[in-house]
Amino acid sequence: MKLTKEDILKISSESDQHSFRKLFDMYHGRLITFANYYVHAGNIAEEIVSDVFAAIWHHRKKLAKIEKIESYLYTATKNRCLTFIRDNLKHSIMVVEEHDSNVSLKNDNPENTYLTKEILSVFENSIKSLSPKCSVVYHMVKEENLSYKEVAETLCISVKAVEKHMGNALRTIRKDLHEYMHGNDVKLENILPLILLLLGTL
Repeated sequence: MKLTKEDILKISSESDQHSFRKLFDMYHGRLITFANYYVHAGNIAEEIVSDVFAAIWHHRKKLAKIEKIESYLYTATKNRCLTFIRDNLKHSIMVVEEHDSNVSLKNDNPENTYLTKEILSVFENSIKSLSPKCSVVYHMVKEENLSYKEVAETLCISVKAVEKHMGNALRTIRKDLHEYMHGNDVKLENILPLILLLLGTL
């Protein structure tokens, strides 16, 4: 069965379950394979993809605005994978893709475990330090995977304002991470996978 633009519109405007099933059947397997590349656990990859499709159905009325559904699905899956890895660093071997290179970090090293906790704490505190509007914009773009235009429409602000808030958020987070590393004389090679992971979510 071939998925068409009409199918996407039916899902969005009519909550058509047959069309949604076509979307699911076409991408479900591919997305699990894609997710497994990041999390290296078939059951987790399947859960992540299931969550992606659940979110798609829950926000189906927005589908009509999405021009490239395939890119949207892969981006949503990648973001959920990165969130899962970030939230489970203590129990995972992290594999981060950067310019087609694989880098891994095993958390069985006490020093790495300590640095992981510290860097994540800096990252989370940096996000908490953002202004309320800046924090909301960052969350909507990075966690909910909304476009700048969608965020602007939802918050009744301009796209340029969204760009400004995101720019401020990214500068703040990168500055705090850099200051922590410089102030504590942390060697980049010791936490490279974690830094790549966090930068991948920025």
